[in-house]
Amino acid sequence: MRRLTCWLAPCVLVACGSGGGSGCPKPPSSCPSPAPTWSGQIATIVGHACAPCHAPGGQGAPFLFVTPLDFQSATEPALSQIASCRMPPGSFSLTAADRAALEAWIVCGSPNN
Repeated sequence: MRRLTCWLAPCVLVACGSGGGSGCPKPPSSCPSPAPTWSGQIATIVGHACAPCHAPGGQGAPFLFVTPLDFQSATEPALSQIASCRMPPGSFSLTAADRAALEAWIVCGSPNN
């Protein structure tokens, strides 16, 4: 059983995201000005980094992250996973600027602007 558990651990990490912890900058404590906008920047980031797994039929259940409303209904888990660099995983990783913009947008309430 121990051998199986050790073998599965890397698969679980890949499936659930990677990275995380102390190397990630903290998200802003309040909404910055100017705030990132869905139409100007965030929709593209979400389309690249979130929707491949968190769209209907994707492997990112139980959370859908495709629209501002999706983020509004799961603000805490979304921000927690992004801020800890656990999401998005692997080839969907974010640049530091995109991660900061997405975090700021979520802190601002995930507006549909």
